[in-house]
Amino acid sequence: LNIGTRLTHGKGCGGDMTIGASAGLDVNSKGFLDGQGTSGGSANRNVGGAHGGYPAYTSKDNPSNTPPYGSFRNPVTIGSGGGLYASSAGGGAIRLTVGGALTLAEGCLLDARGQYNSGNYNAAGGSVSITARSISGGGTITADFGLDTIPKNAGSGGGGGRISIILTGQGTDFSDLTATVSAKGGCGYDMSSTGGTIYYETKADGEYGGRLVIDGMSSRNGTVPASAPSRNFDLATYVTDGGDLTSIKEFVLRDH
Repeated sequence: LNIGTRLTHGKGCGGDMTIGASAGLDVNSKGFLDGQGTSGGSANRNVGGAHGGYPAYTSKDNPSNTPPYGSFRNPVTIGSGGGLYASSAGGGAIRLTVGGALTLAEGCLLDARGQYNSGNYNAAGGSVSITARSISGGGTITADFGLDTIPKNAGSGGGGGRISIILTGQGTDFSDLTATVSAKGGCGYDMSSTGGTIYYETKADGEYGGRLVIDGMSSRNGTVPASAPSRNFDLATYVTDGGDLTSIKEFVLRDH
């Protein structure tokens, strides 16, 4: 993709592919509308939208009706819309299959963020699924709930989305990937949302044998709580595609 080009649908390539500076794939806010989706928020509930992670909610509401969904290894699902006062749509889904080497130029953007609204209980991030022989370069790959950073008192966010990067080339790894990869959830008033999943797998790892990252959580003031409810750290909660968890090489809970 040349400099400045933005596509809004998935892309396949049989050979090598380079995404130039200021170019990218953009499905920001292309998911479920507010109040809709697999785990959408509601106009009469103080709960945001879910996807790869739980949404933010208040002590008056139970988030059990908005659990995470979708596959961590083969994410194709879109983010659920926000709830009360949000008017925000979830992130869409990017599926990028490259037969050769994928090169990401600094400044490029693969954007599956949900829509952020200054009101409360926002939508969830979407999905980014990348399969390539090898990957290198910088830029940004995001399925965040809606913002690049989590500001103080930003209302209540949706859950993070899902990102998967699978390498098919013999002997390839992620050492040349310098891009910012994130699937953050948003801050909340009584309970913050949780981050989505980021999965890295090489050919040597084998199916479901890669590195799974739960992309953290934040509190209302932008800091990570010293302790959090056990639901935020229950790996099984985030895995819905029947994958063999015993094969995962590394599990990481990343804080923000």
